[in-house]
Amino acid sequence: VVIGHNPDIAWGFTNAMLDDADFFVERMDGEHVMFRGKWVPMKKRLEKIRVRGKGEETLPVWETPHGPVLSPVLSGVSAALSLRWVGFDGGDAPGALHALNRARNRKEFVDAVSGFPHPAQNIVYADREGNIGVVMAGRIPLRKGGSGLLPVPGDTGEWEWTGTVPFSENPKVWNPPEGYVAAANFSPAGISYGHYISRLYEPPDRGKRIIRILSEGEKFSVEMFERMQQDILRPDAAKAVSLAVRVARRRLGESQEFGDAARILSEWDLRVSGDSPGAALFEVFYEKMIENAFRDDLGPGLFGEATRTSRLLWNAMDRTIDRGDSLFLENTETGVKESLDDLAARSLLDAMVFLKQRLGKDPSTWRWDRLHQVTFEHPFGKKRYLRRWFNIGPHPLQGDGRTVFKGEFRHGTDFSVLVGPSMRQVVPLGFRSRSRSVITTGQSGHFFEWHYQDQSPLWIAGASHLAWTDEMEIRENAESVLRLTPVKEAAPAGR
Repeated sequence: VVIGHNPDIAWGFTNAMLDDADFFVERMDGEHVMFRGKWVPMKKRLEKIRVRGKGEETLPVWETPHGPVLSPVLSGVSAALSLRWVGFDGGDAPGALHALNRARNRKEFVDAVSGFPHPAQNIVYADREGNIGVVMAGRIPLRKGGSGLLPVPGDTGEWEWTGTVPFSENPKVWNPPEGYVAAANFSPAGISYGHYISRLYEPPDRGKRIIRILSEGEKFSVEMFERMQQDILRPDAAKAVSLAVRVARRRLGESQEFGDAARILSEWDLRVSGDSPGAALFEVFYEKMIENAFRDDLGPGLFGEATRTSRLLWNAMDRTIDRGDSLFLENTETGVKESLDDLAARSLLDAMVFLKQRLGKDPSTWRWDRLHQVTFEHPFGKKRYLRRWFNIGPHPLQGDGRTVFKGEFRHGTDFSVLVGPSMRQVVPLGFRSRSRSVITTGQSGHFFEWHYQDQSPLWIAGASHLAWTDEMEIRENAESVLRLTPVKEAAPAGR
């Protein structure tokens, strides 16, 4: 079990966003590479790859002291790019998870996760003794130079890794005085931590919102934590909304669209509800801000790559709004430096046009969940004629990528959900029989069975079901029992 609980402890995972890989620019001469000032031979192995309809292809893989070469090794080419990754140093993640499942207390939990190599996770923990904590499990590279943000020279030895941070120094919090811990893909250590972890954290919005809810003084209960998991408030959106409303009101005489936009956004309660016109306009406006600010500077290709990692563009746009300026505000097509207000005005008009085309001319009928929908896609469902049998959805969904109720979409797409929680659980350690959980689809892999998708409505609504742990309760509520009996081996001849 990757995320779950046993009779003594409960735990959950969130990605630590660790930068655990570097690119090295290698200086090459034939089958040799310059490493720490000396020419050393590269290693070569042949990987056989089976290709459907084409038989087997053989791919040569070259390795430098840093790791595999990613660009082709070509005659006459003196440079290549190689990859250094903590995963190449081995490790036993399955063994660590096995030990975690059997841990009975804090010490056994720490011993178990200390052996977890990658990908780095912030693991939240609670036990029957009342201990709570969050520990970053995974190997943090120790870099001699640089931060891993850009490719570095591989020939001089000045940019090598010198090992990994001892697990005892990994970020962790145990039994804090406030009585709670939280992890939501934001920085686990703050600015005071002595080792570089990442520049790829998600905005702290979800983490701040979780902490705000936990600090409001309500008695902790299963019901309270379920409500928190359903939370769709976006307090961080207030700055962008304020900008949009101010800009729209200053331009009321230019277009009726500005009047409609000002009214819709000023009435929005910052909740990303499925039936909200304000949520629909805000989400599309913010997307248009990102596209209009960065696409012309990065170009379609690089902008498309940047959209694969939402947090990069979120963080860049948040900083632009906070500062009121950015190098990206110069329009490369016109050569004119826009103000932030100009960018917001253009993006508002673009958003209004988009929404009227997609959702109709009457803004009062707009709904966010007509754009924001989730489909659980089976590999077979990629074929159009099989989708109705294997895929689950599309289903309307509230929230977005920055609400506690997470439903992240990729920039520049049709707002379809790509990222969300694989499961939700609430475990009261003293009363495990009241534990609740939900997964995205269902327990069965047989698409004609009801249990193939019976949990999807719960997941979409932010609801859950009882997760029985007592053997008697399980037997009483079992729908059926599947017995797997090993086949008896035939006795050897002569016996």
